[in-house]
Amino acid sequence: VVMGVMDGSYDLACLSGEEFDPSYPGLKSIRLLKERLGILVPKDHPLAKYNSITFKQIQGETFFRTYDSEHLRRLAMEKYGHSTGDIHYNDIYIRHKVMNDASIISLVQSGFGISLTTKSASQTYPQVKYLEVRDMELYRETYLIYKAKAQLSPAAKDFIQLFSQEEDPLAQLINQ
Repeated sequence: VVMGVMDGSYDLACLSGEEFDPSYPGLKSIRLLKERLGILVPKDHPLAKYNSITFKQIQGETFFRTYDSEHLRRLAMEKYGHSTGDIHYNDIYIRHKVMNDASIISLVQSGFGISLTTKSASQTYPQVKYLEVRDMELYRETYLIYKAKAQLSPAAKDFIQLFSQEEDPLAQLINQ
């Protein structure tokens, strides 16, 4: 997608910060959304009795991987593995890579594992529970990207103008 924006195939694209670097040369980006990530468990999972948990409580659990779970691995290594030595890279078992939240939620509610996702992605699914992880602050950031020196259509310019007027414009819509 980034290459499509760079070569002019696309005027605009929306991507997660896990999928590209916002400081990519030749690109401009506007952060549309910053959402906190938490753990999604089935309603009958032993952790579902809590409203929030610690990282240590998910150690050894089976995860379905999205881009964000790679983020979880990195954070675990940086925050826990190097400082205390009691949580290691292999303590997060990634069972399967799934590319979207709907697939993740379906697998989680079926009891095949747990996942890292946003609260908003899980709100309409009563068979799962979102748990905040108290000792970690993980976020999924979504960006609108476009080529820095491109000749953009009036519609693309209007779209950029609309979303560049306030910080996290989509977050405000979700919260409403």
